[in-house]
Amino acid sequence: MAIITAEQQLCDLYNAANPSLPHPLTPDDVTFGSRGPYTPEDTEGMEIIPNYALNMTAREDSPHFFEGITVHYRRVPTGFTGGTELVDGTLTDWNDDDFVLGYFNTLLQRQYMRDAFLLEEVEITRVDNETEKTRDVTLSFRNHIKFTDDTITWMVHVPEEKFDLSGANGELNGF
Repeated sequence: MAIITAEQQLCDLYNAANPSLPHPLTPDDVTFGSRGPYTPEDTEGMEIIPNYALNMTAREDSPHFFEGITVHYRRVPTGFTGGTELVDGTLTDWNDDDFVLGYFNTLLQRQYMRDAFLLEEVEITRVDNETEKTRDVTLSFRNHIKFTDDTITWMVHVPEEKFDLSGANGELNGF
């Protein structure tokens, strides 16, 4: 299944809510501006209660739209429960941001087949955990258009350093 950007999915929701538009809204028509939590004053009769607000402003070069609108909609969780997960792999792999993002997107697509994050949408940090002898790799994202804020951490086993015996002193005293 093809990946569809969160921006395009939001435009699709907007178009579905406004079927009489003479032209469907696309991400090329608008800029996605300020955004943040939203709580409606009255939720009576609402099937889905929105939890987020985002400003969309028509681009000057849009042939079909002008001005802007604040849309209210419900962001969804990624399905990760937080916490820390011990994973397989090499430190070389887990030190590569593209590898970490690819691993995350593979997990995400089990539930959201049309979605994938880009590197500029996430923050990846690494910390050596001396107690557990792991490198903790944390991926987090905030203020995403579709998904609620989340953080997931993977623990990668740090192998014991091996010592080259060939460079050691072979002359022993004793016995």
